[in-house]
Amino acid sequence: PKITGVPCLLKKTQNIVLVALMSVLALVFAISAFLLFRGISQFSKEEKTLKRSVATLRNYYARNPFPSKENVEREKANGVDLQRWLGELSESLREGQVEPIQITPSIFKGLFSQKRDQLKILAKDHKVTVPDGFAFGFERYSAGGALPAPSDVPRLAQQLMIADQLCRVLFESGASAVTQLRREEFDSAGVAEVGQVGRPNRPNRSSRARPSVARAASSIVNRPWTVTGDAGELKGSDLSARLRFGLTFEAREEALMKVLNQLAAHEMFVVVTLLQIEKESDDVVEPQSALGTVAEDNVMAGGSKHPPRSQRLMSGIALEQPMSVSMEVDVYRFAELTSGKGA
Repeated sequence: PKITGVPCLLKKTQNIVLVALMSVLALVFAISAFLLFRGISQFSKEEKTLKRSVATLRNYYARNPFPSKENVEREKANGVDLQRWLGELSESLREGQVEPIQITPSIFKGLFSQKRDQLKILAKDHKVTVPDGFAFGFERYSAGGALPAPSDVPRLAQQLMIADQLCRVLFESGASAVTQLRREEFDSAGVAEVGQVGRPNRPNRSSRARPSVARAASSIVNRPWTVTGDAGELKGSDLSARLRFGLTFEAREEALMKVLNQLAAHEMFVVVTLLQIEKESDDVVEPQSALGTVAEDNVMAGGSKHPPRSQRLMSGIALEQPMSVSMEVDVYRFAELTSGKGA
């Protein structure tokens, strides 16, 4: 008999394998097609994004940068903020400053006499020594002096009020003596150089009475100032102006520190530009001079040959002597900023 089962089985097996291979290939093709389609889609999206970015960049490069509406609006807002800040700063700086006073020459003479008398009384109350006839920098307009020019009066009154405040600081801080006060004499004829206050080429009365003070402060007191006729004026777009003053006084260390602290905290804008300090006595007392005749007097009186402890001190605060102090200060006046310009 014929055997027909084996060829049929082989044929069926081949068909199954072929179908499986074709299925696998179809699946591979399907997955590849999906991945290819997704890649093409993603590429298309990226290409569109790139084209948009390139187009935006080209627009940025092609457009005119000025004026930019957005930038203009932002700068306008910034300008408003800056102007507000400047206004607040101006108000803060101007608070407490001394302005020129619009008065007549005769009224100024009366104001000067009033302030001079008040300061002398205040100096006496605080036990501060001032020279006889001291005019606090205004010797030119003391008793019998000429009237100032009307155009100079406002700034002279301003200087007078500032000098009044500076002297009050010295008196209230514990200075033992005030020997000189200088100001910028813009009102004098030939204002190129300023030497000693008051009558030029004539020694100050306090200098004759206290030669040690004159020597200690000579390098500053005689230092010339370059003064112009418009000193202290605010002109045009100026943001500030200043008036310079020189102070020569005697004070102990503690009092000097109070002076500096009060000037720093003063409502006026005061800047100390120069400070010279010179002692007027030795730091240590020699034992011989400390014991000297006191022991002999005690022995003669029948007491101890050693003087009291208070008389045997050779150094320290108890023996501290006032120092000679020469100081220059600038007192500033600031413009009123209302529209970005000096008023």
